[in-house]
Amino acid sequence: MNKLIISVSGTAIIAFPFVLWLPTVSSGLPAGLYFNGVGRLFALWAFCLVVFQFLSISGIGRLEKDIGKARLVKTHKVQGVVILILLILHPALLSVSELSLGYMSPVSALKILGICALIILMISSGSALFHKRLHLAYKSWKRVHMLNYILFPLIFMHSYFIGSDLLAWRLKIFWIAGGLVYLVVLSKKIRAKYVQV
Repeated sequence: MNKLIISVSGTAIIAFPFVLWLPTVSSGLPAGLYFNGVGRLFALWAFCLVVFQFLSISGIGRLEKDIGKARLVKTHKVQGVVILILLILHPALLSVSELSLGYMSPVSALKILGICALIILMISSGSALFHKRLHLAYKSWKRVHMLNYILFPLIFMHSYFIGSDLLAWRLKIFWIAGGLVYLVVLSKKIRAKYVQV
């Protein structure tokens, strides 16, 4: 059952953004526009994975029971690396696209949010991936990893307000649902840490 849940979730994460993104691609366009399209797709995939990341560490009993905590942790680590790669390639491909088309879009506040999010992600992921080599104590890298709770609002605002793909109402609804998932997980973590029952 747990393999089925992971397989279905993984397929949905890949298929949902791809199906919505595919109609935006036309044939016979300059190569630079294809770089732009793939860069946008990578951002869509990354967001879907980030939402799943918060779900996987939410402590939802049903998830842990059906999938198993060990498998969830393993999936969480692998997806973290995939997210990092996708979000490094996202601005790289958009920049290649603009350069090949002979222009560079101005740096805006929303772009700076995206840059800040990428830096935070690199720090957070680096602390998790290399904590042994860096001789970081478990509590130290865990604290650094908590930066991901700052990361999500930055990614959300950057993508929601600058992403042309979010003109599609299906994606806009999904983005809002992802934001609600984040808020639920965050409130649960805060209650578990600070609220005495």
